[in-house]
Amino acid sequence: MGWPVGSALENGVSITRSIADGKYSWNVTSPSEQYSFFFFFFSRPSGDNKFRICASVRLLYLTPFPWTGLVLDGQQTEAGDSFYSFFVCNDASDSLQKCQDGQCTEMIPFTPLKDYIRGQSADIAVEISGGWADLYFGTTLLDTYNISFNNGYAGLIVLPL
Repeated sequence: MGWPVGSALENGVSITRSIADGKYSWNVTSPSEQYSFFFFFFSRPSGDNKFRICASVRLLYLTPFPWTGLVLDGQQTEAGDSFYSFFVCNDASDSLQKCQDGQCTEMIPFTPLKDYIRGQSADIAVEISGGWADLYFGTTLLDTYNISFNNGYAGLIVLPL
């Protein structure tokens, strides 16, 4: 079974999935365009134990501030979901959180992003190697954090929906 492609409307949100130029992409647009166009793909820059997850995101000015990011090492258990989330917020900040069973804890506190321009697309990425996650905004390395990556799922997260 391959990665899903095509368009769908889910809870009023338009989602188009495609594969082009060796990248698996999602284009997500909310009904009132509160958030728009994500491109999501995995790549393995080098070696078997290193991979990179990227997204290009655009958030418009709204209150409360919407945010979007990358989900890492998602696990589903009987007690609930657990995952790491590296995200950018429309108030021009970023954070890394660990969520477990409905409770989220800041692993890296909200930090201002000096190069974030509201309403314009911005690239975010996480590169994981040997248990360390390098967090990028554009080409700028923001921080590095030691995470326990247990071959969980990765994906996108967007709030508020």
